[in-house]
Amino acid sequence: GNTGLKSAFYKYFINDLCDKEGLSLRDVLSKSKCLSADVSAAYDPTYAGNYEKANSAYFNHGVALMKYTGTRGKGSTSDASAEFMAEVKTFLKENNILWQVCELGKVEEAGGGTVAMYLANLNIDVVDMGIPAVSYTHLRAHETPEHLVCRLLLEKKK
Repeated sequence: GNTGLKSAFYKYFINDLCDKEGLSLRDVLSKSKCLSADVSAAYDPTYAGNYEKANSAYFNHGVALMKYTGTRGKGSTSDASAEFMAEVKTFLKENNILWQVCELGKVEEAGGGTVAMYLANLNIDVVDMGIPAVSYTHLRAHETPEHLVCRLLLEKKK
């Protein structure tokens, strides 16, 4: 829509703020830093094929930092710089905040894209950070054919 982060609204809004302060939009955006708050896909052993165990987020291991997120190769992605990742990790360590680095999981099955790429396209340093969650995208995201048949039969009875 015309007010989402993918629209020009965000850029226009920041530009209006810059104009009032006599600042350059380009300077403000390129000096901005963002923690894009989103959930990450926690490792789910029930659907282990959707995860790379060594690169997954786990419950009770702290907030999850996702350096690289997105879908469809490099076309719809965000890849945080090493310098910004180091800055964020240093902040978390210095403030005794438990954290872990992870991947979202198998795209479109265990995780997906975030808004980070839209901010990165504006030259803003951005990294996704959030809590690990299981089956957060859709209640029926991991249905097997057997589950689907049972659900359809139950819905038919209503």
